[in-house]
Amino acid sequence: MAMMRAVVLDDRGVGFRRVPIPELRHPDDVRVRVSVAGLCRTDLLVAAGKLPVATPRVLGHEFSGTVEAVGPAAAGVKPGDRVAVNPVFGCGRCPVCAADPINCPRRTMLGLDRDGAFAEFVVVPAANVFPVPPHVPELAAAYAEPVAAALAVFNAGLDPSEYGLVHGNNRFARLVELVLCDAGFGTLSRVDPAVALDDEFDFAVETGLDGPTFDDLVRVIRPGGTLVVKSRQAVRVGVDFAAAVRKQLTIRAVNYGPFRRAVGLLAEGRLNLTGLFGATYPLERWHEAFAAAGNEAAKVFLTTATEG
Repeated sequence: MAMMRAVVLDDRGVGFRRVPIPELRHPDDVRVRVSVAGLCRTDLLVAAGKLPVATPRVLGHEFSGTVEAVGPAAAGVKPGDRVAVNPVFGCGRCPVCAADPINCPRRTMLGLDRDGAFAEFVVVPAANVFPVPPHVPELAAAYAEPVAAALAVFNAGLDPSEYGLVHGNNRFARLVELVLCDAGFGTLSRVDPAVALDDEFDFAVETGLDGPTFDDLVRVIRPGGTLVVKSRQAVRVGVDFAAAVRKQLTIRAVNYGPFRRAVGLLAEGRLNLTGLFGATYPLERWHEAFAAAGNEAAKVFLTTATEG
């Protein structure tokens, strides 16, 4: 049986393992040779046991690579294509899936429910595979999933003429700022809401919610404004809704925007990702990568290339 290198969570914890290369099991399956895979907060939570998953599980979901093999019904891609991959799979049966499976409430995800991208190969349906032009660097292509997550802010119905706050001292907050600016939002702030004025903003986007943060964000949004909740927390967050009710705020939780649009923005060079790329480590040095990924200023990557 052909084997591959991978970073796996199993009953021994997270570690570097050799596991079987995944096979094409469905007619529309595509096997992608992973080039680089980014680490995010979700991966760290899984590794720390704060986000439970069935084991053994190959971790990772943000990646780019090259198509290595396709099933007989795989449309739109061929071996040799450079691609980014949407790691989210809808149930295919609900009304949300009819619009865009990426926001299916019963979705599954690479690295959580299916074996993921911290490996040499991953198998996904062709519908989740998006060709990337040759001029887009591998690291930028691996940013497609975070960009799609940032595009979710547009699901809140924000107006470009409004004055907005993007909360968070992290790379995702920077991504949100970039996609908003690209869409014509000209008046944005990254000020700490704890020091902002009361009723200063028409809307605020949070990227790292806790109780005090929520209260400050409610305070700085004008009456009738909008609070966009984006981050996913591993623990419950206690909040006081009384002020939000008094101000009649719209609180809108958002998940993902269109993955195809994310790939398009990267292909068109519309987003300046300078400063958002951190160090790259081979799979064998996963522990160093995970340690470095705790700093959320720049994204850390794993590469399937071997050292030497």
